[in-house]
Amino acid sequence: VRYDILHRFVAFLDRFAFVNEESLEEKEAIDPKILGYIFERAMTDAERKSTGAYYTPRAVTQYIAEQTVYPTILEKANNYLKEEKGYNEEELYDSVDEMIRKCRSLWDIRQKILVEDFRVVDPACGSGAFLLAVANILWDIHKRIGEQLGDSEADNDAWLKKLILRHNIYGVDVNHNATEIARLRLWLWLVDSFNRNNLEALPNIDYKIVSGNSLTGFADITQMKREGELSGQNNLAKWDERNIADLFREKNEKTTRYEEISGEEDDKIKNEIDELERSINTVLDDYYITWCKDNGVELPAEDIE
Repeated sequence: VRYDILHRFVAFLDRFAFVNEESLEEKEAIDPKILGYIFERAMTDAERKSTGAYYTPRAVTQYIAEQTVYPTILEKANNYLKEEKGYNEEELYDSVDEMIRKCRSLWDIRQKILVEDFRVVDPACGSGAFLLAVANILWDIHKRIGEQLGDSEADNDAWLKKLILRHNIYGVDVNHNATEIARLRLWLWLVDSFNRNNLEALPNIDYKIVSGNSLTGFADITQMKREGELSGQNNLAKWDERNIADLFREKNEKTTRYEEISGEEDDKIKNEIDELERSINTVLDDYYITWCKDNGVELPAEDIE
């Protein structure tokens, strides 16, 4: 009976093409954005109000993504060309399009800026509409740079999309179901470019798109240390004893490894990352509660949980 249900379910899904184009092999196409639509429609009014979840029209999402990505890449690229390559002010570029057409250091910009130094985080990502818009813009920029350089990798859409998911896209949302759908949408965006005769493992993006509250806690260790110094708290001793900076470094190294692997090693490293995360959160939560109390705010530990 279970096999029959599974067979019928797979047969139903096989009627559709999960793609971004309008049709493929005469199947009816399903755009990944439909997952976000289903998620939005499934939420009750009470859930929307309690989490601040409201639908953003696609045109608005696209506009925000464009106004975020293009100016930032241009600014970073111009700074790099000026400081590292010795460009004069007159030689800098007014647009990303002009830079792609004319820049002699395009390969360096792709590696140093697009891959190593460009990160986009949506602190309330919902089902991932903004991140998907950003990913598509970055993919288009990578394609155009590759074509300009005559790089064969420009034709490998799956490779480019994996590169973007691994290096550029981050999201947080208080709703766990939203982050699950955001991951799925990004995976479908990637799968759309896979060669059906040579399928690859999907990248692990569990620690790229995470469930959490972006409005509480410290932004980073530097802020935590600074606040401790300003308030004259002794709690920094506990921070130093636990070597939390080393814990963060170890976690980041394991997370990078986790993104590249699959199988049994995948589970092993994920357990190690989760254990490091628990150790880090124990110290951070304790410190944050103490800091809140010093500023006249009572914050019980169970509320943090």
